[in-house]
Amino acid sequence: MADVLKPTPPADPKKPESSKAVDAKTKKTEDEMSEEDKMLQVRLLSNWIMLLASKKLTHLVDLLSLLQEELDLLVKRLQEPDTSVYEKSLASMQNLIKASTTSMTSVPKPLKFMRQHFQTMKDIYGKINDEKTKRFCADVISVLAMTISEGRDCLNYKILGVDGDIGEWGHEYVRHLAGEIAQEW
Repeated sequence: MADVLKPTPPADPKKPESSKAVDAKTKKTEDEMSEEDKMLQVRLLSNWIMLLASKKLTHLVDLLSLLQEELDLLVKRLQEPDTSVYEKSLASMQNLIKASTTSMTSVPKPLKFMRQHFQTMKDIYGKINDEKTKRFCADVISVLAMTISEGRDCLNYKILGVDGDIGEWGHEYVRHLAGEIAQEW
């Protein structure tokens, strides 16, 4: 039965070619295949598709796991006493978030992974002394607040953040900020 999926061998130039596909071992044409054989063929093809999809899914899960580990590591670096790594860590964090928020139909994975660190990021912000680094941190908190906070954290931290193009964070962020501004006024 498994031989049904094997391709037909090339036609022998000495034999006349038939208009029907014939399986070499079973000598069945496509029309003569039983419903059971056809269903088996469909199931085998379906299994192959599912196997390929699962391999892609496994690869995606591995990539997401690496992304989460990288974000967790960046947050840990921000908790270290060595403040010289703060700016680079925040820049890396911003790049990962910005890359995922350009077109948003659901909450991007970096923001989902960072939800657990929201309060930690707010605590880190309070401990940073360098003004430029503090502004970078405020931007990250502002974007995180869009997905977590029910208050005005998104707007408040954006005001404390870096002046610049807010569109870099994606249209959903701009829309959320506009909503908070409208509620404030």
